[in-house]
Amino acid sequence: MGKKVVPQDSGEPDEDDEFTKEVLLPCVQAGLFRENGAWLGVWAAQPLTAKRLGSLIRREGEAKIRYCAHSGQSLPETGAGEYVMIAFEAGVPTVINGKKMKPADIIRTLDMLGTRCGIGRSDIGANCDCSPAFGEYELPPGIIILAEAYEQLAMIVLDREMTETKKVMAKRLWKMLSEGKWFSKECDEVRASVASMQSSVTGKVKLKLYRGNIIKFGSSSPYELPDVPRTEAAKARKVSLPADPAAAKKELDRQLDRIMKDILTEGMSQKDKAWAIFSYIREHVDYVNTSEKGDYVRSALQAILQGQGDCYSYFSVAKAMLTFAGIKNMDIERIPEGDKLHYWNLVDLEDGHGWYHYDTTPRIDHPTIFLWDDATIKAYSDARYNCHNYDRAKYPRIL
Repeated sequence: MGKKVVPQDSGEPDEDDEFTKEVLLPCVQAGLFRENGAWLGVWAAQPLTAKRLGSLIRREGEAKIRYCAHSGQSLPETGAGEYVMIAFEAGVPTVINGKKMKPADIIRTLDMLGTRCGIGRSDIGANCDCSPAFGEYELPPGIIILAEAYEQLAMIVLDREMTETKKVMAKRLWKMLSEGKWFSKECDEVRASVASMQSSVTGKVKLKLYRGNIIKFGSSSPYELPDVPRTEAAKARKVSLPADPAAAKKELDRQLDRIMKDILTEGMSQKDKAWAIFSYIREHVDYVNTSEKGDYVRSALQAILQGQGDCYSYFSVAKAMLTFAGIKNMDIERIPEGDKLHYWNLVDLEDGHGWYHYDTTPRIDHPTIFLWDDATIKAYSDARYNCHNYDRAKYPRIL
């Protein structure tokens, strides 16, 4: 049994409040943690962590301290995980599981919940100057969970133009943070620009924390964008696909090479690659009710060129991109009920867990079916007209 999580919001000024407000929240709101990879979670948190370590050393002694060290512990093997509901107001977290708290206290609570569920333990390569080596390290779980929750909400309230602007701001903030220019006039202007985009980032996000994974269960907001194609041009665009299968495959590979050069970076883990692919598909393909089926190569190429498709299109693009990136994947489909069909992917990140569910198709309740375990997808499917009911005898066992 883990320790009971006790809210720590006393209402009194806290030494972490200013750092949370001035540094962590602008980084979360700009998408800095997701845009620049997991190591930034360690790097940006160093001032806050150093302050905490000083107090801990005085209280526990130096032998108790291990910062950015190999965990030496395995992920929890059992348990149902933890469900978390986080509410945001104008981009600021205000409530966790129905309890109103200051942002710093929300991060503390998420730290405890995340540690209990193995969040923050990650294989990291030496892909930036602050990374000492390859290996398994512990990242700040509270910040990671908060950043994932924020991105889940932002996905349904910020349009494509604002999302692209946010990415530019993330890169500029990362540069200034790494160069020690956080308190410069230029950085003040960037943070003000990020803050100006937060008025619509209001709503609730539900997450499940399970064996090192953050499973996004859904989100809601009064400012949710209508579920329509992002541009009329994309909706009306006609594409001509090569009739020859070999020519279609060659063109698909050309498109994939272009996309991958833009979204993948050296040193990315398999999990980060899988998320980059998931995010790209969600951002660049709009949902329509019909598409060409039967040939995943043609379906993927059509969806990439036209920017729209149905669940078979999403499955096909994911299959093509995952395969191109060297991520082991498998096709999976729903047991048909009348004319109701559904297609998605299984992925194996070769992290010792085995297969995960991976479904890039957007749904009306906005779940992010990224690395879901089988119990989670079954519970989701049972509550939603068997939307992901599949014949388990045909597939490998999914934990």
